[in-house]
Amino acid sequence: MNSEPHRRRRNDTLWDICRLIAGSFYKGCESLGMQNKRGRAIIFVGLEAISIVLDLVGRSKWGFLLAAFLLSVFGFAITIYTCTKKHTSIVTTGTKAERQILAVEIVFSLVQLIVTFIHFVLAIFGLKSNIFSVSVFPLVFAIVLAFKEHHEEHRVNAENSAMPITHLHLRSSTTPSDNGADQNEYRLMNIKIEQGPGDNTRGENELSTEQQDSTSDNNEGGCNLKILKGDITQWFFNHLSDAIVNPANELMLGGGGCDGAIHEAAGPKLLEACFKVPEVSPRVRCPVGEARITPGFELPASRVIHTVGPIYDWDSNPEASLRNAYKNCLSVAKENNIQYIAFPAISCGHHGYPLEEAATIALSTIKDFGNHLKEVHFVLFLDDVYNVWLKKAKELF
Repeated sequence: MNSEPHRRRRNDTLWDICRLIAGSFYKGCESLGMQNKRGRAIIFVGLEAISIVLDLVGRSKWGFLLAAFLLSVFGFAITIYTCTKKHTSIVTTGTKAERQILAVEIVFSLVQLIVTFIHFVLAIFGLKSNIFSVSVFPLVFAIVLAFKEHHEEHRVNAENSAMPITHLHLRSSTTPSDNGADQNEYRLMNIKIEQGPGDNTRGENELSTEQQDSTSDNNEGGCNLKILKGDITQWFFNHLSDAIVNPANELMLGGGGCDGAIHEAAGPKLLEACFKVPEVSPRVRCPVGEARITPGFELPASRVIHTVGPIYDWDSNPEASLRNAYKNCLSVAKENNIQYIAFPAISCGHHGYPLEEAATIALSTIKDFGNHLKEVHFVLFLDDVYNVWLKKAKELF
């Protein structure tokens, strides 16, 4: 009679164990600065490689084989949780190489789990096994794919570094409809496409008319919203009351992706400033959904607001966490007299947040809580992210 609730509780417990293991694994990756997909694949390969070595050198020693089996369980739990989650971003939107890596990891970890378990059981009974560790082959394949992903990431970064920045202004306008009534709509207006990321992305003299428009918009009771394409590390407005948002980790000591790019552009003093931010708990300077502020140092923008977005598959309430991240950035900006702020697409990289959902949360939060600012910009690096933000902005405003 109570079998169904009991089974659900048991499944929830097993799932929580997988979440705990996977979360521990991610924290380890993050502390090593390798929380991106490429780094995760390489560390996963290393984990399973150790399991294979222990398995091969300890064929009759159950202690070695137990260690190999436990490592296999660890890798298998990570793989199953990551690869079978309903909204895993790599499965739905990842590159072909990323999906290949996931498929190999599933097969690889399952085979290694079975092989090490058989060896362990046989060793307990004093038997030797001649089963060859067939998972060596997918291991080699996974290494090749991991380095392929590494090469592809560098190629994309190199191409994007030479990409011109396209500025699009999203503003409210009143136009007569067919029946003569006023109709509120949003239209896109090209502002500048000739400058590359090596030049100043924003400048007072270049955009004086635009600033007048934004002031007018603010007098009407709202901030000016812009969707930009380019490198956020090159963004600025006036070097005085502007800030970019850094999608940091809880340690605030740099990482991959946009976080790493901002730290590199800001210079070593940013890392020193982040290190001085007090920890609120062991190895946590900025919890998920909160925000901290530092100077911009060598960045064109005067300040950096650091926030930690949720990991979509591992956060118990990713929507609330992401909304809090944007909201707290706006609050910190207000407290520090920031009038112009630039956001990246928080949590849309290796954190795996679906683009449509992330754009809806980001833009609706700005709409609800950003009226105290003069301008809010989204500076987006990738074409697919940029296009989704434009689409959602036209839907929501």
